[in-house]
Amino acid sequence: MPAPWTSFSFPLSCQAMPVVAAQQMDRPRATRLAANLAGPAILLMMIAGIFWKIAFTNQYTWANSPDIGNQVLPWYQFQAGVWHKGGFPLWDPHVWAGQTMIGQTITGAAYPLNWALFLMPLHRGWIVLELVNWYWVVIHYMAALFCFFLLRDLKRGFAASLLGSVAFAAGGYFATISFPQMQNGAVWIPLVFLFALRAMRGVRPLTNAAVSGMFLGVSVLSGHHQVPIFIGLAMAGVWLYHLARQRTARQIRAALGCIALFGIFALLASGLQTSPAIEYGRLSLRWAGASHPLLWNEAIPYRVHAEFSMAPDALLGALLTTGAGPCMGLVALAMALFAVARGWQDRMVRLFAVVTLLALLFAMGENTIFEGLIYVLVPGVEKARSPHMALFIYGFGLSVLCAYGIDLFAAEAGHRASAWSRRLVFFLSVLGVLVITFVLIFSMVKLEGQWNFAIVTFGALMALLLAATLHGWSRGHISMRAGPVLLACIMLLELGTLTSLRLPHRENGWQFIDKLSQNADVVEFLRGQPSPVRAELDGNEIPYNFGDWYGVDVFESYLASLTRNIEKIRGLPNVRAMFGINFYIGRKQRSEGEADVFTGKSGVKVWANPGAFPRVWSVHQAVAIRDETEVAAKLNQTPANLARETFVIGAPPKLEGCGGQDEVTLVARETNRVVIDAEMSCTGMVIAGEADFPGWKASVDGAPAPVYEAYTFLRGVVAKAGKHRIEMRYRPASVFWGAGMSSLGVLAACLMARFSGR
Repeated sequence: MPAPWTSFSFPLSCQAMPVVAAQQMDRPRATRLAANLAGPAILLMMIAGIFWKIAFTNQYTWANSPDIGNQVLPWYQFQAGVWHKGGFPLWDPHVWAGQTMIGQTITGAAYPLNWALFLMPLHRGWIVLELVNWYWVVIHYMAALFCFFLLRDLKRGFAASLLGSVAFAAGGYFATISFPQMQNGAVWIPLVFLFALRAMRGVRPLTNAAVSGMFLGVSVLSGHHQVPIFIGLAMAGVWLYHLARQRTARQIRAALGCIALFGIFALLASGLQTSPAIEYGRLSLRWAGASHPLLWNEAIPYRVHAEFSMAPDALLGALLTTGAGPCMGLVALAMALFAVARGWQDRMVRLFAVVTLLALLFAMGENTIFEGLIYVLVPGVEKARSPHMALFIYGFGLSVLCAYGIDLFAAEAGHRASAWSRRLVFFLSVLGVLVITFVLIFSMVKLEGQWNFAIVTFGALMALLLAATLHGWSRGHISMRAGPVLLACIMLLELGTLTSLRLPHRENGWQFIDKLSQNADVVEFLRGQPSPVRAELDGNEIPYNFGDWYGVDVFESYLASLTRNIEKIRGLPNVRAMFGINFYIGRKQRSEGEADVFTGKSGVKVWANPGAFPRVWSVHQAVAIRDETEVAAKLNQTPANLARETFVIGAPPKLEGCGGQDEVTLVARETNRVVIDAEMSCTGMVIAGEADFPGWKASVDGAPAPVYEAYTFLRGVVAKAGKHRIEMRYRPASVFWGAGMSSLGVLAACLMARFSGR
């Protein structure tokens, strides 16, 4: 059996593929298995090699950035802790008196790959940074592997498929965007296209359309809406193109059936995320860069889209290897341009060329009219506020074209080189010489602030090296097998160098990660308090999600959105006391009533607030208010009055006034569960100082009981005279319906794929 790398001898034409497949069928099963695993194994080595700094050392990390260190890592730490306790983190009790975890979407709570990370071993209860680094490598490997499957399905050669896949997974978007939610969504676009293109070719069209839609739904589970919206836009264009090519009524009906199934399965598979997200979105406000927090049905102003548009001068990054967003490396760019010039007669080349160009225009946002027209005409697109994120589609299309270009170039190698081959070599040579010349000139006038001259010079050298390789290969001086190997080496050198330059070394300090461990002594003090703790923070001293990282209740925290019932009252009198906020963490005292009770090693102090309400209490008076306009006046009462009387919008429950003293005790408080023991002198309402939200179910001594929105933002349950065990559980119907939708979508698509051929 030849070594896997000998597969670099290309199956250059589509006609050769059935012969290869027939030959593989004649091989022993072990040999066929080894041949099938060769591509994924080589891809793993290439991706791990590009990310060697985080894959094979503990000196670097990808996670040292503001949003990752302050927000994402605390979310992951909290969720990992809940998973290891045997729970599912539907609710986050540690921020803003409780917020839905899964409804926020960007937490990634619904994404199966994240579940695997959360179940990895913890070190003394903490998520392991080395595993987080490998999680990052796995994301890029999945992108490469799925792209490899697509390219092989498009009958691309083995080597061309490898290089195109690596370009997609390690260049451009995947090399510059550090948000795992964004990357997790983008890795699925090759599979969405793979099965959609099969359907368009007439290969089990309904089944493959359903599977394609299912993978788009899985992309939605990843934790952010922008990437799936962009994939959906791209697929809408491709499906419309397919529909326009149909000629007979029967063909049109078949195409419409495929489109319908694609949409249905995308909707079903995404249910676990979209269903709770819709519920949360209707009841929350989002900070998206507008002048005010936005309601779910408010469009994000186009000014915000303009701010997150790609500047036209960033296009130079595609050519000069500046490391900017569109930089896919010169190997990918040169081979893609060659594919367009030399293989335009191929329908797939034309399709992906158009997809690539339109994605690039869309990413430029306000700098072209294209994205603005879609913003106006296509519902929902305005929610994706960052047009430049569409660069992942540009990178995907360019990577596919790269594979086509390599196959086309290899077909000419050793024969008389075409004019386009000679032009490509000439273009790369001139580019390299000109860039080096201008770098020498510009370095004298110190324009280093504009571009990183080291990277630009490196790109120029890569251009010259690539030109020499292509020239030798086209003239037959480099063999058919050595040519792709040399291209792979240049690509690994180019992408690996650009990727590695972005990773900070541990000894240089990890500004955002190091902050996470600076307040452990403060947390130890808080955990030693006899009563439940909820703290406020000085955001300048502790900018990260302190509550989720340490598992301590805090109020204000780092979120992109917040439920309206909390946002509307958080600045009103007595609210913080009613939430039981009994400590403030900061260097300086905020008010005269606070007492200095602890000083941490970092210099941060803990100040006690004696005026806080207990975490649970009872009232025996409930009154009605008409609407939210009366809330501020009601909350302006004295704390003593608020402790005796609650108010609700609509009809209040019937309570009894009596002179006895109630005993209300918080027994247990878990992620999705609160348990209270109450001994009531007469019928009253037991109040929990926790944010109310749809999905909380209550029982009194095991019997279901309604949950009232006490004071319009807390949870209350009515209990009669006597001793009672009150239990509140977060059991949102939106999550259970969504889980059923996702399970149905994925299972039905798999069953169709398995049995439709029969």
